[in-house]
Amino acid sequence: MASESGDRAREYLTEDRQATKVVYQVKASASQKDVTEDARTLAADARFDATATGDIVVFRALTEALMESAVSSFLVAFGLSGVFLVVIFWLLEDRPSLGVVTMVPITVAIVLLVGTMPALGIAFNALTATILSISIGLGIDYSVHVVHRFVDEYDECGDVHEALLVTLGGTGGGITASVLTTSGSTLCMTIAVNPILGEFGLLTGVSTLLSDITAVAILPLTLRGWVWLFE
Repeated sequence: MASESGDRAREYLTEDRQATKVVYQVKASASQKDVTEDARTLAADARFDATATGDIVVFRALTEALMESAVSSFLVAFGLSGVFLVVIFWLLEDRPSLGVVTMVPITVAIVLLVGTMPALGIAFNALTATILSISIGLGIDYSVHVVHRFVDEYDECGDVHEALLVTLGGTGGGITASVLTTSGSTLCMTIAVNPILGEFGLLTGVSTLLSDITAVAILPLTLRGWVWLFE
């Protein structure tokens, strides 16, 4: 400490000289995940207590925390939405099972959306995970309209095939027109200079389209199964 390098040494030591800072370099091509994992491995192998830190490590930890929060929020939203639909259909139609039926196309749309991300070159991260919760809201709107119209038609005619034809010819066409305007406006965000906004707009538009497709393709099959099981 009394040498010419004393000032530099003090930059790496605490005042009580009980801890030191180890500076390391990483490859510029290394990903945040690889850097963070290697830094944590290095810290775990140290003889004394060590903590991996640095801009990359801290940012990665923040991203992981946001990711966990986004996924947790999605699961809570999905569960509460299912419970809400079961209660509403129980109170209005005395058919709580319709709440579960309504959630089926929403689940399929979310699975398709997550599977579409790699094909679009979009990573599943804290930001894109929020689209899943948005998908629940969009999907419920379309599915509820179809289910509610189907129940009215089915109670009136008593034939599942005829009720589905009337439902898809009326309500199905209406929600499809709504989807085209909604997805079209969100897809316009893809031309934004900011790539984050572009990805957000693209995924929102795709989510809207998938919600419509599952509402008019998957939901009718689910309603047929519901009639066979519960009616």
